[in-house]
Amino acid sequence: MLDDLHPILRDQLHRVAEAYHDKYPDRGIALITAHRSVQAQQNAYEKGRSKLDGVKRPSRHNYKPSFAFDAWPLVLKESASQHMYIGRPPRDEAGIILSAKMGLHGDLDLDGDGDIDSRDVVAEYQRLAQVEDDLGFRLGEDPRCGAKHMLKGQRFSLRWGGSWREHGTTPARFFDGPHYELPPMVIHAEFQRLLFLAGHDPGRIDGLFGGKTSRAARDAARRLGVKDWYCSPTSKIRLTPALWRALWQEVGDA
Repeated sequence: MLDDLHPILRDQLHRVAEAYHDKYPDRGIALITAHRSVQAQQNAYEKGRSKLDGVKRPSRHNYKPSFAFDAWPLVLKESASQHMYIGRPPRDEAGIILSAKMGLHGDLDLDGDGDIDSRDVVAEYQRLAQVEDDLGFRLGEDPRCGAKHMLKGQRFSLRWGGSWREHGTTPARFFDGPHYELPPMVIHAEFQRLLFLAGHDPGRIDGLFGGKTSRAARDAARRLGVKDWYCSPTSKIRLTPALWRALWQEVGDA
C-alpha cells in the first residue's frame, strides 16, 4: 500500500507518524487507504456513496501513485511492535480511534467533560492533523527541471478532511477525519513537472493550470493514447488519473 502513495505523501506519512508518536508516546497511525481504482470510484458513485465519478470528477485516491491517503490514529498497547501500521493493526497491539464505541481504551477525555464521546474522537483527529500542519513539507529540487520549477523549497501542508480549508475558503459541510491529500497547487506542479520531463512545454512549473499546461497535457494525451485527459472545469484537479498514470509510467521514476 505504501508503494501506491506519491513519494511526497509517503515521506510525509512517515514523518507525521514519528512526530505524532514522539509527542504522544501511546499513539500511533494506521494507513488504511492509498490508491482506489477508477472502477471502484465509479461503483461508489453509481450506488450514491460518493459525489465523485472518478473520471470527470476524480478523487485524489484515484491517481496512481495516489495524491491522498486515509489514516486512523491509534491507541497503542504495551504489546505494540511498532507505531505505524499498514492496514488494520492486530487487536492485541493497538486500538483504533474511530468512534466512541469502537477501539477505545485509556484516557481519551480530551475535552475534559468527564465522558469519552464523539467529540473526543474528533479532538484526537484534530491533534493528529495539527501535528502534520506543524511539520508541513517542502518541495524538493528536481535538477532535471532547472529554473523552470518555481515552487521548489516552498512550504506546504496537506489538506485535511476535518476542515477542508484552503486559502481562506469555507470548509465543506462533511467531516472526513482520516483523509489527507496534497493541495491542488502541488498536484498541478507535479503534472507540469512530468509533462516537462516527457518533452512537452507546460510553461513555468508553478502549480497554476493555464493555457500552456492545458496544451501540453492535450499533446501528451494524444501521443500517449489517453482519451479522457481533462476533468470537469468544476474539478479542482483539471487532469485525469489516466493521464497521470501514463505520464508517471513514462517519466515518473526517471
